Amino acid sequence: DRSNAPPGLSALGIAGASIQQQYAYGVNGSLPLFAGGAKRAEILKTSAEMDKAKAEYQKAEAEGVFTLRQNFSKLLYTQDALVVAGEVVKRRQENVQIIKLKFQAGRESNAALLETQALLDTVLWERERANKELLLAQRKFTTSAAKCSIHQIFPSAASCAR
Repeated sequence: DRSNAPPGLSALGIAGASIQQQYAYGVNGSLPLFAGGAKRAEILKTSAEMDKAKAEYQKAEAEGVFTLRQNFSKLLYTQDALVVAGEVVKRRQENVQIIKLKFQAGRESNAALLETQALLDTVLWERERANKELLLAQRKFTTSAAKCSIHQIFPSAASCAR
């Protein structure tokens, strides 16, 4: 039953010989014109693979920009924290000077002076820690900025580059 077979082309050739002996030679070939939608399915598959690759690229790009922005905000935060820590150190140093003067005048106890000096040492340590956090935030920001192109960070820069 040929009605269910896909359309195709075929060729058959026969060559004969003499009257007494007959020889037959033949060549048969076919080329299907319809492969059951395999080409269309292959095109759709390739298109879907391209869409997947584009989506993966966009995801990676978005993650890179998000990381860059996150590291930038952390950098700003640590810079502000360092400024605040410096102000706190300055006030604690002033407090120590005031307590020292009061202690020398006999109006403050030695325990209050030692406590104020301990508080100063604590905020000095916190300022040093904030300084180290700032260095770490700078490194993270620099690393993430190096991974992103300028066009990812500033989309309007694409028009400037032309």
